[in-house]
Amino acid sequence: MGDIVQSATKIFFTNTQWTYGTPQGGGSGNPNAFLGTKADCSYLVYQANLHAGYNVPFLNTNGLIENNALSTKAAQYYQVIPIKDAKPGDTIYYPGHVMVLTSWNGS
Repeated sequence: MGDIVQSATKIFFTNTQWTYGTPQGGGSGNPNAFLGTKADCSYLVYQANLHAGYNVPFLNTNGLIENNALSTKAAQYYQVIPIKDAKPGDTIYYPGHVMVLTSWNGS
């Protein structure tokens, strides 16, 4: 497996293929909606996982969480941990946003 932090950093900060924003097609939960040049947070996390060698399906922020818990599909790939245990490379979610943690001091 590749380094998710390295992959995320390359995609988020040095890859000019995408700019952050509302995707063309509205990001309907289908990665094919992102065939334009804009991508939202969930698609960038999806791409970071793919480039690092993780076979995680595309899940938009609504597909990750159901009733304040991981969705059934997301639970196949992710687990909930205390924030104090988070480490670089972890996928972080809070309502309406998802990201790859690139650094963390544990507090």
